[in-house]
Amino acid sequence: MIDLSKIDGIFLYTGKTDLRASIFGLSLIIQESFPIEMMRNKLFVFCNKDKRNIKIIELDYDGFWLYQKKLHKGKFRWPKLDKTNRTMVIDKRQFKWLLDGLELVQKYAHEDIKIRANY
Repeated sequence: MIDLSKIDGIFLYTGKTDLRASIFGLSLIIQESFPIEMMRNKLFVFCNKDKRNIKIIELDYDGFWLYQKKLHKGKFRWPKLDKTNRTMVIDKRQFKWLLDGLELVQKYAHEDIKIRANY
């Protein structure tokens, strides 16, 4: 499993992506949106047409990682293509929901509260 403790950004590419593309093809899609130095410690998530297969690209200190998950049954709850902005930023909690087959927005989930010290 992906170590989310070192990840500081997760980007979904909305709509469908042809996942026959290799790691090089997907990394080219990412490089069109982000300079290489901004890609470190981030995940870039792609989904195919039938929403049963996702690929995830991670850039670490010396190369790319490619993760893939293919469902035997069921589908990922993947957001539709946003024509104004192809990428969508999600948090780690939403990423876990996505992998578990849930919607990115959960009606009854507790709010993610940031605790600040007042001293």
